[in-house]
Amino acid sequence: MREVIKQSIERFGFQVITAVDGQEGLDFFKNRKNDISAVVLDMTMPRMSGEETYLQLRAIQRDVRVLLTSGYNGRMRPTVSRAKAPPALFRNRSASPR
Repeated sequence: MREVIKQSIERFGFQVITAVDGQEGLDFFKNRKNDISAVVLDMTMPRMSGEETYLQLRAIQRDVRVLLTSGYNGRMRPTVSRAKAPPALFRNRSASPR
């Protein structure tokens, strides 16, 4: 899935840096934050969850742009606390486009 998202974003002319997990992504961000326009996170990553990675990114750069992705299916509860996250919209992946 990481490669599909990478290729999709590159089609719009962006250079993409990928990480195998939240900790590696956080390390990349610490070292190259001035070169990074936005971050895409999955909520269920190995070693460090999307929520924890998001909170750590915000501690480094308060106005970091983050797209949180998830396989959220309506039966699961989102884990990011509303007090810790900006407004977000979860759309059921199985929902029909209108």
